[in-house]
Amino acid sequence: MLDPDAVARRINPQAPTKVGIEAGREVLRRTEEYIQSGQSFAVETTLSGHQTLRTMREAKALGFNLRFVYVCLSTPEQNIRRVQNRVSKGGHDVPEDDIRRRYSRSATHVPECVRIADDTAMYDNSGPEATLVLEAHNGAITWQAEHLPAWAEEIVAGLAGLMELVETGVGEGVRRLSRFVARVTQN
Repeated sequence: MLDPDAVARRINPQAPTKVGIEAGREVLRRTEEYIQSGQSFAVETTLSGHQTLRTMREAKALGFNLRFVYVCLSTPEQNIRRVQNRVSKGGHDVPEDDIRRRYSRSATHVPECVRIADDTAMYDNSGPEATLVLEAHNGAITWQAEHLPAWAEEIVAGLAGLMELVETGVGEGVRRLSRFVARVTQN
């Protein structure tokens, strides 16, 4: 499991936030090594950048079986409260603006990750325990909870738009995907 936060704590246990960039580079280097050697691995990410999508595409092209697990909270404010709780227990802080930005960027990347992945499981972690809310295989939803949280409904709409765009290249897929990105970035 490649976790940038854990790598940062290993590099500098007293001040892991000071070595975040170094830790991120190590995770990228080790990810590439695992891909090139054909070795199975997992990466924890906020999914707020494009690197995860590039890595997924590269691994898929080399024959890796991709399992995408997405865990989300109902709102960025819940994330902020959890970070504040972590800080109160000695954990590392993340600026509120960064949390909000990562929350919306993450959601915009999920439909493409689902499309690329062989298997997907999405969990709502808003309550005391994570709850499975959706499963997909090769980009197609195979199961979803009877009542999806709002964030998951938006992702399902985005996935529908993306799949239509991939299939047709025009039309309703573009409109659905545009509406999805607009909704997610407004939050």
